[in-house]
Amino acid sequence: MDHFNFFKVQDAMIALDWKWQHLNDPHDQTCRVPTIERMKETARYLLYEAATEKERHWGTGGFEARRFMSGELSLMFVLAEYHSSNDYHIEYELSTL
Repeated sequence: MDHFNFFKVQDAMIALDWKWQHLNDPHDQTCRVPTIERMKETARYLLYEAATEKERHWGTGGFEARRFMSGELSLMFVLAEYHSSNDYHIEYELSTL
């Protein structure tokens, strides 16, 4: 995680006005761009869950952590994602109507 550029992620979040709700204080339910420390805490949690739980893919707030079959971990910040398998399911579902 030392080589992940959280500053670049924060710059993107500022540019996109991408905010998280801050739930640590029950009296403060405002949404704002998270601090670097908050992003690191979230990333640590996701990586831990991906490493130790049955489910190998965890994500929230744009961050995704994955554990590969080799045991290696990956951390990403995703703005948009597409899987071609989604098209197959849509076509299949439409053809069965």
